Amino acid sequence: MSALIFRLGSSLRETGQALQKLGAQLQGQYGYREQLNKAKSIINSHSTPVSLGADTFVASNAIVSGQVSIGNKSSVFYGAVIRGERAPVTIGANTNVQDGTSIHTTSSTVQAGSQDHPVSIGSNVTIGHQCSLHGCTIEDGAMIGMGATIGMGAVVEQGAMVAAGAVVEDGCRVKRGEIYGGNPAKPLRSLKEDESKWLIGSAEAYAELAKGHAARGGMSARDIAKEKGFM
Repeated sequence: MSALIFRLGSSLRETGQALQKLGAQLQGQYGYREQLNKAKSIINSHSTPVSLGADTFVASNAIVSGQVSIGNKSSVFYGAVIRGERAPVTIGANTNVQDGTSIHTTSSTVQAGSQDHPVSIGSNVTIGHQCSLHGCTIEDGAMIGMGATIGMGAVVEQGAMVAAGAVVEDGCRVKRGEIYGGNPAKPLRSLKEDESKWLIGSAEAYAELAKGHAARGGMSARDIAKEKGFM
């Protein structure tokens, strides 16, 4: 029954899109042309809907799909993709996933069969722009630098930092309070006290930044049209 209702809902939404397009054509040159991104940010499976906490920000052109749970005051910025198809993706509170980052679960195939690798990301985590995370674990208060790759089964421990552009290989463990960098990523040094504090401060700063984007995203289409000079 739930699958039938899900398909019915999808059909109704597609019908609405077709009617909107027809209406715009009938209005001709006098019709208002929608300038907003119509992509679906949240894509539920009919069995496991996406779960978002209070004050969670998901940008208009980000994609969150499948078995995904995101905690309170976390943020998913523009162009980011989070896919929980084979296993769950769990993200804690006050964590930010920055622009262009890809996070997804994976399945490894070995002689005895395949093993699903979920993604677990803790609270107060900063994940920089254009990172790639595959079936890994990121503990509380960690930071993943811009363009870094975290491989399947890897663990970034609490308060650790992965440098920009680093490649953390499958199964690697980034030790608590240390910076890893390079390809493949190796320990560089321990974090200084002020650097450790900065990691938490970064998460707080992005939580505040997300509030402004969420407020703007809550504007009506009419208000945005006026702001852009279309009305």
